[in-house]
Amino acid sequence: MYLLGAGFSKPAGLPLASQLVPLVLEVADAYLSTDDGYSHLRKAFERYETFLEETDPATEFDLEAFGAWLDWEHTLRLKGGDTFSEYGNEAGLQLRWAIGKVLFDRCPSEIPPLYLDFARRLTTHDRILTLNYDLVLERALDAVGLPYRRFPGRYSEVYESHCVWDPDQPDELVINKLHGSLDWTYFSGRETDQALGLGSLVEGPRPEDDALADVAVIPPHSLSSYYTNRHLWWRNPTLLMAPSTAKPLARSPLVPLWDGIGLYAYMLGGFTVIGCSLPPGDPYVLQLVHHIATDYAYERPREMPWPQCRMRLVDYRPTRVGRHQLLERFRFMTTEHTD
Repeated sequence: MYLLGAGFSKPAGLPLASQLVPLVLEVADAYLSTDDGYSHLRKAFERYETFLEETDPATEFDLEAFGAWLDWEHTLRLKGGDTFSEYGNEAGLQLRWAIGKVLFDRCPSEIPPLYLDFARRLTTHDRILTLNYDLVLERALDAVGLPYRRFPGRYSEVYESHCVWDPDQPDELVINKLHGSLDWTYFSGRETDQALGLGSLVEGPRPEDDALADVAVIPPHSLSSYYTNRHLWWRNPTLLMAPSTAKPLARSPLVPLWDGIGLYAYMLGGFTVIGCSLPPGDPYVLQLVHHIATDYAYERPREMPWPQCRMRLVDYRPTRVGRHQLLERFRFMTTEHTD
């Protein structure tokens, strides 16, 4: 099992969360503004800066704190009719679309060899948990020809009380995009669904209440038009969880992607974390990683019927201070069991 954070995509030229603010505002001004220069996202930035000045002037702007502020503004209906939709208010939807556009525009047309080498080392018996919205990993897998799916699995039969796992589903690498993807949206019932050629994320029979059935995939040939159309941010909202210290996970169709991913961790052949700093805005990720790491290191039987390797923590910190911060954050992955 591999857990990928933003640092995994940095060598491909994609920005970290701390670098997104000016890029997102640039997109808002260029694509989301009305004729008089107004955009919901730019206006929300201004409102939030005023909020900080009047409540906590010593606090610097932070994208995750701003994302949480938007989430609470929507959840608490602080703008009344401006709540807009079940997926978020105008500024929140524009933020997600703008982040998706920034990452889509910066994804390299030729995947660097670093990622192709990584993809060649993977097999269909591995599992990827990724917090990244971009498509770097998928494009690397396509390039080396390794089959994969981005949903837990298929059912052969579906009943009111239970589902039967499909025993004949093909061998595929499973990718859990836990925070969504820049090529995911919702089926809206509008003509734009057909114009974009939206397809379903899942395949085969599904329960009626399966949230993943609501996830629509924008095909590669439509992504360019999706991220240039000024109206699709609200007609077909981008399905990703924007940086926030209060991600409303409980209301998200992404919840099934989290189901059971930490179970029986002691049976894994290995656990590797790449480029993930466990930011404070993702406390549930910290809880998941802690569970997997401690289960793998301490709960497994003395002998397993398959080889198991030491856990690995892969990151790039150019200073001793940065290295210390990383090791302090992951202190539960002790050197006794971890490289």
